[in-house]
Amino acid sequence: MGSVWVRAHGDVLVRADAIVVLALGPDGLRAECGTGMPVRLAGTPCSTALMVGLAEAIDRAGRGDSRAVIITPPAEPGSATWQWEFADTLLDRC
Repeated sequence: MGSVWVRAHGDVLVRADAIVVLALGPDGLRAECGTGMPVRLAGTPCSTALMVGLAEAIDRAGRGDSRAVIITPPAEPGSATWQWEFADTLLDRC
């Protein structure tokens, strides 16, 4: 799963296999990495469905082929469906 990344606030990329804790708080959804560093993944309002949706997206992306995948927060407010694209597809658009 080392090729699955999650885009956090500030366009920070977090390796999915480095995430050890997902937590909802007053500032939104955050992940804590193995280093102990917290990273804000999505702002408020957040729901448990958003957190579960991220876990499902990571699982689904990790079962794909060996290409790198970048998961991004939902584009629509209130949605729990995280988007994901292959990294090489994103590079082709730049």
